[in-house]
Amino acid sequence: MKRKRIATTILCCFLGLAIVSLFSACALFWDSSRSSGPATSQEASKFIGSIRAYQGNAESHYGLGCYLQERKKHKPAIEEFKAALQIDPNHFRAYNGLGVSYDAVGDYDRAVDSYKAALKIDEKLDYVLNNLGYSYLLQGKLDLAIENFKRALDLNRGNELYRNNLGLAYAKRGQYADAFAEFKQTGVEAKAHYNIAQLYYQQGLYREAEVHFEQASTLKASDPQI
Repeated sequence: MKRKRIATTILCCFLGLAIVSLFSACALFWDSSRSSGPATSQEASKFIGSIRAYQGNAESHYGLGCYLQERKKHKPAIEEFKAALQIDPNHFRAYNGLGVSYDAVGDYDRAVDSYKAALKIDEKLDYVLNNLGYSYLLQGKLDLAIENFKRALDLNRGNELYRNNLGLAYAKRGQYADAFAEFKQTGVEAKAHYNIAQLYYQQGLYREAEVHFEQASTLKASDPQI
């Protein structure tokens, strides 16, 4: 009965769990919202198979890798990022892209190596530190995940994505109070309650989940702009 009541609360609250995983530098390079690519999957496959990077140009290989990565073609994306790095071994964005695709195919050791290679070039790449933290999170290495999320936040304290990822790592370690404190720092208390409620619910902690879902719903009702 309690689970049914909680589920009703979830349906009544449209706030989404604001936890995002990886941040690819490709997002800085491509604007997928402006894409007017092939409409069907068959046309898309034919188009992807026809495009080629400009040989000898690292940025061209990197751009094609990003294009493929956004379309979840991770294995060919990896080859393009590798090609970019063969031309320019200091192309830190290609190392990051490589890490994102390695994580996507479950090759976590290579993903970690790729992020670390990018950080050797520039240790202040906050989005790479976030990605490294998330790779550790996927592996269940929570202490390392938290350490790297904190390093990312030291460089970019206002980043909601990093803050939520840190909260998620705390929750997975059972530190729900610390997780909630991180969610609250994103500035929307209703969303913080909703996020922590979902995490409680996923762990079968239904009483705690219900409390926070109800608080999220109350705050949302009092502020229609949330």
